[in-house]
Amino acid sequence: MEFESIIREMAEDQVHGASWYFKRAVDAARAAVGIIEVDRLVSALRSVRPGMASLEFVATAITRFGLSMNTVEALRRYGDSAALALAEAGRRMRVGTMLTISYSSAVASAFGQSIRYALESRPGSEAVELARRFPWIRLVPDLAMAQFAGEVDGIAMGADGIYSGVVLNKVGSLPLALVARRLGKPLLVVAESFKALPRDVDCGGIHSVEINGLRVKLFDCVPNELVDEFITDVGEFRPGQGLASDIHEAAMNELMKFL
Repeated sequence: MEFESIIREMAEDQVHGASWYFKRAVDAARAAVGIIEVDRLVSALRSVRPGMASLEFVATAITRFGLSMNTVEALRRYGDSAALALAEAGRRMRVGTMLTISYSSAVASAFGQSIRYALESRPGSEAVELARRFPWIRLVPDLAMAQFAGEVDGIAMGADGIYSGVVLNKVGSLPLALVARRLGKPLLVVAESFKALPRDVDCGGIHSVEINGLRVKLFDCVPNELVDEFITDVGEFRPGQGLASDIHEAAMNELMKFL
């Protein structure tokens, strides 16, 4: 069954980020229409990566608006419009040269032309794909982040989730945020609005892999106060109380435009 195949693919994936999970979750919902009960779909999505904001957004939308082709199409169009809005936001902003970490499709859409350096982002080395897409981007060792952060005008990072008080992103994001603060470089978090989830995240229970007999977390929790600005498809936001709620509410309102 296509639905089960997509769920299994998401559960076994070790490479892709939250934007990919959003798209595959919408694909799973499409495959489930008329075949799978709402509760079963929602439960399956939430079991893939418990607490992942993009999966939770799709699950919440399906619960709220129903499992139908109309809802699925609205989610798809909303996701497409988010990518276009981020690209437009990047064109409006004058950011100078930038360094990033990992491969964020949101960062690529907004600031791909401005990025000069990308941290290799081990384990996983997702930034290799970013450098293939933008040949002028130079990959640099993660441990050299301070050197190359000092050579650019600002730092851009994506987000696998914007939660209450913290941003969840690829491991290495927290030391990069601290380096940016130490060097006085502006840190911009770029993310689609479906990545905002107004709840606490368990930073101690983050998805991990085994390397040399050690469990290594694949994500960092970055305190919001280390971020200068959040760039989303529904607007720009400053760190503050209620940030995740504000973005999430705006995202649901944006989705409703396509229903």
